Amino acid sequence: MLPMEIQIGDRFTDHDLEWEVVTHPAALHGGKSLRASIRRPGLLETERDMTWPAHVRVDIRRGPRVTE
Repeated sequence: MLPMEIQIGDRFTDHDLEWEVVTHPAALHGGKSLRASIRRPGLLETERDMTWPAHVRVDIRRGPRVTE
């Protein structure tokens, strides 16, 4: 999927580590790239920002959404 479709809770693998998206993507540089905060699931101290070019596809795993 494209980075603008990423949602909070989505997960992806980068360098054999699983990461979870913790903020909605924000557009940068006139929408040419997007940034979101990510972290390793269950490890709050690993939180960092990730930036993707808007045109590059990202392999995301999305679990079922829980509604209350």
